[in-house]
Amino acid sequence: MDELRISPQDAAKKVAAGDAILLDVVTTPAWLSLSKVPRGALRIPPEEIADRLHEVPPTGEVIAFCT
Repeated sequence: MDELRISPQDAAKKVAAGDAILLDVVTTPAWLSLSKVPRGALRIPPEEIADRLHEVPPTGEVIAFCT
């Protein structure tokens, strides 16, 4: 499973280079309790992902994160 993980530093580099987007799939209750969230992330709570999948760009790398 470690091959599916990426460090926050490497994720930030990919996003900054335009090679990936961040997909925030943190649950709404958890998201409301966060002190900060990554800027520029596409936020789609897990309970909405099926209905909003069309919002995720069809090409490029998607880096999803949750709590």
